[in-house]
Amino acid sequence: MSLSRFLYFSTNSGAIRSRLVTRRVFSTRDSLLRRQVIKRKKESSLSSALSLFEELVSKESNKEEAIHSTLSTLIHFCERENDQVGGEEVMRMIDKYCPEPSAPLVTAATHYLLTTKDRERLWAWYDRHMKNTPLREKVSLNLLQFAIDDKNKERVKEILEKHNHSNIDDDLIQPLMELAAEKERKGDQDWRKIGYNLMEKVSSNRILINKSTAMCIVKWLTSMWGGDEHISVTETLIYDNGICSNCKRKIKENKLTKSEHSLLLQHAQEMLLKEPYSYENGKLEEREIKNFLKLCKIYGPFGVIIDGLNILLEHADIPGGGNKSYGKLISLCNWATSYQPLPVMVIGRAHMKSVVGTITTKLPLNVHLFYTSNRVADDHYFIHGSLSSGRDTLFITNDKLGDHVEKIDKSLVPVFQKWLRSTRVGHTHGKKPYWRGLEIPRPYELTTQWTDDDCWHIPTTDDNWYCVKRISNEMLTVNEN
Repeated sequence: MSLSRFLYFSTNSGAIRSRLVTRRVFSTRDSLLRRQVIKRKKESSLSSALSLFEELVSKESNKEEAIHSTLSTLIHFCERENDQVGGEEVMRMIDKYCPEPSAPLVTAATHYLLTTKDRERLWAWYDRHMKNTPLREKVSLNLLQFAIDDKNKERVKEILEKHNHSNIDDDLIQPLMELAAEKERKGDQDWRKIGYNLMEKVSSNRILINKSTAMCIVKWLTSMWGGDEHISVTETLIYDNGICSNCKRKIKENKLTKSEHSLLLQHAQEMLLKEPYSYENGKLEEREIKNFLKLCKIYGPFGVIIDGLNILLEHADIPGGGNKSYGKLISLCNWATSYQPLPVMVIGRAHMKSVVGTITTKLPLNVHLFYTSNRVADDHYFIHGSLSSGRDTLFITNDKLGDHVEKIDKSLVPVFQKWLRSTRVGHTHGKKPYWRGLEIPRPYELTTQWTDDDCWHIPTTDDNWYCVKRISNEMLTVNEN
């Protein structure tokens, strides 16, 4: 039995139990003003609630936050009940008492104005309060839809530039690209910039589009390149090495650069050393870290790292289903050792060791186990283990590490997400043999991309690729001859 089998710690040894002291925290949403006004609204009417609001708001004890939260709730009621008369009264109150409304109040009022479809009022509100306010993406996308419907170039340009649109979909991309194509044919160069801005968002956010949307992009490119005779559209194949079968160009590689990998590895090392000390039993975690690093040094680099707990959760809700999960774990370990030549590491929690110990004889010799304390998040262990093993190391988990993405520096988020796309292997529940349900990352970026503006590659939701090439005047002359 390998040394790594013994590198774990019991969570009960030397654990310090602390008493949790809780205190009730009252937010502005639980303010007396809000509770009284909302109670009046439910018992009587909105107009009565507004009268009470004006009566109470004159008191010095009512703070600005309480006023904003109360009006936010009232305007939400008007939106939900489609009460435009009451909504206008609440908007009047907002203008009167909130010259600089809070972000939640801005969002709530915008939702109401979107339902009224009063364009003039909506854009006046936008100019006053929303240009420099971070907006929820749903609100931003709704505003973008209004701007597209109005064919308002300045609004479309401004909203695209100032707000994030990671979930923009075909229903917005299609009309915007059709509008850009129409304006391009009329010689409006500003819409070309808008089209490129949108394509940057589609590409950077890895948004897959359907075939109809892809053809709208082709229309835009056709109008931009000078007509049908200047464009070639071919359904193509992308080989495993990322080469397009049509144009023989290589699309973007789905892999970290050496500098990106070095940057993330440094972050992983810092995280591994700092995060466990947020727990009370710091000495225990320090010893655990040393043993983890020792395992990595002796048996690494690893070709595949498996999030053991994530695998075992598949059958957690089924009575007696644990054996099925352990069977899947064994199956995945066998696949990992046959898929690549390097050792495999399984990271689990301390409570797994009593059961896993009974199946260790069924695991390949090249598989090494590491158990973390039950009180420690195991994310930083398999992140560090994967990055320290190299750029090509895969890790099997359905955990998309969203909590960790929120913790790291914003400048690292794109690199971290790129690493996730290139190394994280998802697994589908219930498929047998289990390795057939693995979602192995492709070696190339599955996103719309272009090279020197004369060759575009567009993937679609039906798993097809389109190679769109620009045909120059010189090429047309050669073909005619």
